[in-house]
Amino acid sequence: MFWFGAIPVLAIHLLNYLAVWYPGWFPEIPLRWSNWGTIGHLFPSIWQAGGSSSLGTGALFFSVVGLAYFISAEVSFTVGFAGLAVVLFNIQWYTSTGTTTDLGSARSGAYLGYAIILLYTGRTYYWAVLRRALGLAGGADGDHAEPVWAARIFLIAFAGFTAVLVGGFGLDWLIALAYALTLMIMFLVLTRIVCETGMPFVQSAWQPAGLMTNLLGVSAIGAAPLVLIHYLGVALSMDTRECFMPYAANSLKLAENSGVRRTRLAWIGMGVIGIALVVGIVATLWGMYNFGSTRDSYAQGTVAGQFNEAARGITTLVETGQYAASTQASGLAKIPLIADNVGKAREIGWITFGLAAVFALALVRFRWPGFYLHPVLFLVWDTYAACQVWTSFLAGWMAKALIVRFGGGRSFHALKPLFLGLILGELSAVILTLGIGWIYYLTTGLMPKATWIFAA
Repeated sequence: MFWFGAIPVLAIHLLNYLAVWYPGWFPEIPLRWSNWGTIGHLFPSIWQAGGSSSLGTGALFFSVVGLAYFISAEVSFTVGFAGLAVVLFNIQWYTSTGTTTDLGSARSGAYLGYAIILLYTGRTYYWAVLRRALGLAGGADGDHAEPVWAARIFLIAFAGFTAVLVGGFGLDWLIALAYALTLMIMFLVLTRIVCETGMPFVQSAWQPAGLMTNLLGVSAIGAAPLVLIHYLGVALSMDTRECFMPYAANSLKLAENSGVRRTRLAWIGMGVIGIALVVGIVATLWGMYNFGSTRDSYAQGTVAGQFNEAARGITTLVETGQYAASTQASGLAKIPLIADNVGKAREIGWITFGLAAVFALALVRFRWPGFYLHPVLFLVWDTYAACQVWTSFLAGWMAKALIVRFGGGRSFHALKPLFLGLILGELSAVILTLGIGWIYYLTTGLMPKATWIFAA
């Protein structure tokens, strides 16, 4: 059963790879599609409402289909349904109000809401660990050693990060603390999404600087801190498909399942991270100086976009006469300036909507555990990542539902190797095509052609 899943997938990708190298000689089996023109012509209201990316473009990832088979049916269905839900919601909102949605702000509110849910449901455990970490109730002994030391390291690292923002970058301590908390919420919830859904491609599609600006206002943040937190977002949280924390969480869980000592793994991991930082910096500088920094148009546009947001905020300070007061205020004196946050009613409304929507769906699932929609819906919808993988999740959910419905649990377990084959077959195709391209470059000095199996 494993080979029945792996070999066809590997063959399809290798055939498409040959079609890239020898167009016209080999047929290509399309695994991506773009229907922008057709959708816009048939359903112009979808374009006007916005959020139609999930219908306009898409892709089929066999590995995601395989992953969807192994996770809970509610989660795989919800992630798959997210691609349709955002279109239906946007159309209904536009039809009813004549305005477009702001689901970016809604997602940031949903992240806040889900973080609160995580902390609330685990409050007894977290409070006990925190008390032990601070030495208020026992110590780090026995079964409590690992979580207590993890809490202590977290507290020290969080304080160190905030101190670097204050001492190294000159941020006001209150803004530095708010930024650190917001960034931590983003990483916490993002990690939960990956661990609970298995999504290999996830983006938060909102920035801590944007959420802080919407909630606190540019006057409370200040001109210089506003520029800095936008710039930090470029380095730390701009494209969370490569966020480090989910990788670490999955690795530690794999270590626990396989009996590997996690403390040893953590030490090895820190060493590898140090090596990776050195290699990454050297490679980046080498690439920029040899090929020019303008080759990466996405990176350039990202930096420019964040600085433009900061520039608009500073312009607002100047035009509203708040620049001087904002610059002079520091620490707790910034809190009264939050009252000067005007013109953000729409964004705050959508943030509140996202928070309330996650709360509502979580409460429904607490009351009726079998309810089929998961709160992750409001965390991933209208993101580029969700637009790319929703069809694959829906296909995996449908395959699992049909197998369980007509074959029962016995058939479900018997077919697990088949869907594992889908995953490893696609991963093998990626490794093989990358290896061929690398060898081609080393032997000829020319850039190889690529089939972009996971390009998104």
